[in-house]
Amino acid sequence: MHGSSGTTKLTAQEFRSLRGAHWVLNGEELQISADRCGQSAQAMIETRDAVIIPLLDCENRCRWFLKVFVSETEQKQRRAEWLIAQELWRSMPELTAAPRQWIDTRDIGRPAGASFDFAGYLAAAVPGTTWCGFKSEIQESGFDISVSCRLHWVKQLLRATAMLERHGLVHGDLSENNIVIDRQTGQLTLIDFDGFVALHAPEDVRGLSVESGGTAGTDGYMPVDLERRQKAGEGEIIPYSDRRARDMLILELLCFDAGCCADPASTWDWKEIADRLPLKSLGDAARYFDDLGIIDVTETQRLSSSELAGSMKIGLQPAALNRFRTSVSNENIAGSRWFVLLRNMLWSLSVFHWILLGFAARSFIVDAEKPASVRSSTAAALAGWIMCLGVMTFGIWLTTRLAITSEFRSRFQLGSIVLHIAPYSIRTEVSPIGNAVVLTRLAVGTLLLAAAAVAS
Repeated sequence: MHGSSGTTKLTAQEFRSLRGAHWVLNGEELQISADRCGQSAQAMIETRDAVIIPLLDCENRCRWFLKVFVSETEQKQRRAEWLIAQELWRSMPELTAAPRQWIDTRDIGRPAGASFDFAGYLAAAVPGTTWCGFKSEIQESGFDISVSCRLHWVKQLLRATAMLERHGLVHGDLSENNIVIDRQTGQLTLIDFDGFVALHAPEDVRGLSVESGGTAGTDGYMPVDLERRQKAGEGEIIPYSDRRARDMLILELLCFDAGCCADPASTWDWKEIADRLPLKSLGDAARYFDDLGIIDVTETQRLSSSELAGSMKIGLQPAALNRFRTSVSNENIAGSRWFVLLRNMLWSLSVFHWILLGFAARSFIVDAEKPASVRSSTAAALAGWIMCLGVMTFGIWLTTRLAITSEFRSRFQLGSIVLHIAPYSIRTEVSPIGNAVVLTRLAVGTLLLAAAAVAS
């Protein structure tokens, strides 16, 4: 793994020199867009602290975006790596554009003709237009959008924000600029997760204040109290909720037409909003959105996305096991030969201990079911074998789920190994050899656990 020191203080001009360059990335032949800034949707985008590089496939379609930070990046890199480890993009279509991989040219090679190294995160380029751009198209063309289509967008937005909320994640900059809608399929997708806040993450990646190069959100969408603090010039502001942004976007998705102002819904005349709201289609949520104070209430007065989805009878996707994690990891670390070897060794040890634990569970069942006058019985033997196979199957499945992911999580595997070993110390029939085996296993498990804690 490389730090970020060799990739900082790069200028936008250096990146412009990459236009049209070919690059083999993850075995795929790609080309950096040759379009100049502002000329097309495939143009390189330059912001105050980052450059967004569109990567085109062989059919000249934008397939990926690589976001490279041009200012000091160490904390931003750690945050990006943590978010990548959560695999948000796998969880649901609405989160497909979340960061997928940390790319460092010192590990995978530079684009053709490049004379400098850089690093950034890779995210899928989803088809469609930002809601901000969509609103402009509606004003220019005046086309109508059906209520069913609008409700479809709202349901997707609620499913995505509910998924984030249930796992202690805040998008941090939910706004008209950071949702994309594909008119052909009706798919709504959240983009640009740089301002995320993770309530259960390590402190150095939990949030990024405005003073440290982060964002508090977008005017008209961020929480009302943060908006006031930002206008007062405070720098130590970190976003903590997406609820106002979600509500404003829902109002816009439901009500915006050619006669509306393109500014956020928080600036609209409430009477105009109330006349356009399809209250009959909102179910129990109609009462929530029919409240005159919905624009400026505090975050604690707003419903959670799960509650709001429930009131609209929107089914939510169940949380996936082992999907959202609190450890920071890096693809480059996980791909190291020694780390892979150690991970595979730990997986083998864990499987071995689950097998032993299965046989131990069988013997416990058989011993417990023995009648006083009979050493064994068919029922006890059958129950023992069922318990044995059940424990082994569950253990191997669980351990494999831990081992097959790209992140190095030996601490979890070794912690489970220690738990697997513990039952051997409470057997009733002991011997000097048996005691020696138990003590050896416990000693090895403890040493491996300590090694994993240091390594990870």
